[in-house]
Amino acid sequence: MTARTGGPRPARVALLVSATVLLTACGSGVTASDAVGQAEIDLAQGLARVHDAALNERAADPTRVDAAAADRLGYAITGGNETGVVSATVTPDGVEVVTTIGVRAGVGGGLSYDQATLGACLLTHATPGALTGDIGERGTVSTEAVPCPDGVVPVADSAPVEATTTELQGRSSPVPRPVSPPCFGGSGDCVGG
Repeated sequence: MTARTGGPRPARVALLVSATVLLTACGSGVTASDAVGQAEIDLAQGLARVHDAALNERAADPTRVDAAAADRLGYAITGGNETGVVSATVTPDGVEVVTTIGVRAGVGGGLSYDQATLGACLLTHATPGALTGDIGERGTVSTEAVPCPDGVVPVADSAPVEATTTELQGRSSPVPRPVSPPCFGGSGDCVGG
């Protein structure tokens, strides 16, 4: 039997090397800014969804400029979640709705998992147009991030967001014609058949 005189045992060295390799592999360079970057992307997609919902709502009747039209626009934008509507008002040139959106983004995994929450207040403005007009004559919808009013904090996953932003690319589009529901022949109610 040989006596050891100091120095690490081979099993401990192997364990230490394995742990170092594992930590290096798991530490894939994910940083908090990656999570914030993903939250910014998700928030921009949320703005696009809000804008598209507003366009769809206004396509049905672009002529209305009253409190009911503003309320309907807010309802359509938030999918019926009235807590997301900050205000719905009639303006001299249309209707405006301010809503909140919030996102939670997570990146990485294991020891390098990080998450961030980000929110924004969005102003959607719709101008009136002709009911039977062509695109460009049916009014417009614009959506942009604005500073949140005092005391208003967007929510992500039922919790207040960590930060808000106004640095989102806004959108402006002419109101399209409404999409006709599908027609199943034989009833005589369909155009052309």
